[in-house]
Amino acid sequence: MVCLCDDAPGQPEEQGRGAVTPSDQTALMAIGEAMDVRPGTKLFRQGDAATHIYMVESGVVRISHDLLDGKRQVLAFRWGGDVFGMAAGGRYLNNADALDKGRIQRFQAERLQELLLSRPHMQNRFLLQATAEISLQQHRIILMAKYDVVTKVVAFLLECCGNGQCFDPATQILKLPMSRPDIADYMGVATESVSRALGVLERRKIIHRHDMHHLAIDLPRLRDCARL
Repeated sequence: MVCLCDDAPGQPEEQGRGAVTPSDQTALMAIGEAMDVRPGTKLFRQGDAATHIYMVESGVVRISHDLLDGKRQVLAFRWGGDVFGMAAGGRYLNNADALDKGRIQRFQAERLQELLLSRPHMQNRFLLQATAEISLQQHRIILMAKYDVVTKVVAFLLECCGNGQCFDPATQILKLPMSRPDIADYMGVATESVSRALGVLERRKIIHRHDMHHLAIDLPRLRDCARL
């Protein structure tokens, strides 16, 4: 089920202003359209009419932008519970592609707007998500500008480890649905630089690569390595 709550595991659900009630969830699901997606499913393209807003129920979605020189910049990865597709001017500014098998909820923009207008506390939850996203992007700008590639890769791995659908604390295995070029385009570096940085972390015994998409992570040492 889609959830707009941002509470950490084990924390009581937020009460009062900003909390999403079972009634809110029912109303939200009533206007949503569930989409089962596969790797490579294109949800929308840069310049398409922005008719819908999307929410990840499961899986991972890549948000990217095509540059004028033909290159691609990966802007974000959207995980379970994340909302994306909000656009100004009636057109999507970026591309959205599913990276693995999952489920997406799609809402007609006008119907979602009507629902939010009728339930101000739900507006507050969407506002909190948007504010958190702005803070994350600001932090990412500093990270990309000021730190070396190894530190950038460490920060990226920590971001992924914070997502329960990709990181299993019991086995300490991180599943990365994105490719090395995706990671490189996200950090603004060459693919070879990502591979070299992972090699550095492996030699330090902070990670161990089982294959291209599965890493064993020593999470305490990875956190110590961040220095952010």
